[in-house]
Amino acid sequence: MLFEGAKQALQGQPVKRNDLLLQSKNIDAVAKKLSHLRGAAMKLGQLLSMDAGDLLPPELAMLLTHLRADAMPMPHKQLVSVLEHELGHNWLDKFSHIELKSFAQASIGQVHKAITENGQPLAIKIQYPGVAQSIHSDVDNVASLIKMTGLLPKGINIAPLIEEAKSQLLAETNYQLEANYLQQFASGLSKDTRFKVPAVHQTLSSQHILSMEYVCGEPLAEAVALPQSVRNDIMTALIELFFIEMFELKLIQTDPNFGNYLYNKDIYGRSAAVK
Repeated sequence: MLFEGAKQALQGQPVKRNDLLLQSKNIDAVAKKLSHLRGAAMKLGQLLSMDAGDLLPPELAMLLTHLRADAMPMPHKQLVSVLEHELGHNWLDKFSHIELKSFAQASIGQVHKAITENGQPLAIKIQYPGVAQSIHSDVDNVASLIKMTGLLPKGINIAPLIEEAKSQLLAETNYQLEANYLQQFASGLSKDTRFKVPAVHQTLSSQHILSMEYVCGEPLAEAVALPQSVRNDIMTALIELFFIEMFELKLIQTDPNFGNYLYNKDIYGRSAAVK
């Protein structure tokens, strides 16, 4: 920005901070850096880009939208180090097969397919090392970036939001806590055939690894191609699920985006979803 601004000033052109920041190469540079950093920085950017609504100007939302892509996967050496640290030196003996290439990456962890010794398919979520320790600095850095842009509406105090984001993100890095919530959801929804909550494999889980039953399904976003009646059933089920969570389970998902669901009409019925 400084280089481009100086060049424009020497050429007698008006210098605008927003125009300098929002050049495509700057946006790409910021997005690539945050995707490499992963963790809370990427997570916060994703949340802001999806849920900011009218809070953020379109220019800033455009910059943050670039963070919706998958994070950079862990190198194999780092992945093996995490598995060894969390499951012990004999971690490989606990599986009949595990794929070192992840089939999904997100801001805080990545997911691998595996098979137990008795042939049970698993989806194993493995947390990127150092994510929990870097939450405070990552969130502060993203907040500084947002303030630096000058695009945030004046009069908005984001300090309380930043502190709450740190608290929520820190809780999200505790996979043992997530496993407990999964089990509570599974118990609460056990009689509702529309939903399938993957079972937790406790002996292969830790604070930074979550091993779950592998369940087949299609991304819910692809349901737009289904007949209208089926789409109505899916959305009715999801809306009802929210009220079940609020009034019956008294346990509400704090990250309820469609990426958390799969749809499987063959196994679980026409309008079933997998959480």
